Formats: sequence, C-alpha cells, structure tokens
Amino acid sequence: MEGYALKPDPLAAQNPAEFVELMKQYRIWAGEPSYRELVRRARNAFGASTLCEALKSTRLPPLKLVEAFVWACSGCENDLRTWVTAWRRLRMRHQQLPSETLVEVTALPEPRREEHRTG
Repeated sequence: MEGYALKPDPLAAQNPAEFVELMKQYRIWAGEPSYRELVRRARNAFGASTLCEALKSTRLPPLKLVEAFVWACSGCENDLRTWVTAWRRLRMRHQQLPSETLVEVTALPEPRREEHRTG
C-alpha cells in the first residue's frame, strides 16, 4: 500500500523526546488533522491545549493521552499495541526525577543470594 512504509514507528524512539517527535510525525502521516479535530475524534479524552503542550514537550506524555491520540489519528489495534509497547519500554527505561532529569538504567544490581544452611 502506497505511503504505508512512511508510517512512523514508535519503537524506533530511544528517548521520550524522540517518542514525542514520532507522535508529531504520526499526526502528519494521518493527514495532519487539527488539534480540535483530534479532540473530537478522541471524544474529548483530552483537551486541545493538553495535546498541544504534550507535542511541544520532550517528556513522555501520559499513556492515556497516547492511546486516545492513536485512535484519533485513525490508528488500528496493531498501531495501538505498537505505541503502547514503545511507551512502556521508554517509561521503564527512563524515570523522571523531581528535577525532571531523565535517567537511563543501564544495569541492575545483582540479586542477593540467601545462603541456606543445614543444621
């Protein structure tokens, strides 16, 4: 199908800023509906100003907003699964500290092994 290969892949995002950029590209791929049209399609699941702020940010938007956004962009079940999976992967990889600094977890500490003694 022509144009299908141009569909942005959220799994390519390595950080929240890239994820948001892919959301912008997904909106364009969907025909660039206005924010108000997206709100209407999402049955008012979010406000136009909320979406606008989310797409200007470099922070990961709330999952509920992402889900409603994908549906509003005429996404299918597979699109929704892909976007949710990408969101979860990034959310688990990046944690926002009080200073809003993103931290990538590169290694987890080794689990403690309890010694079992026989007596």
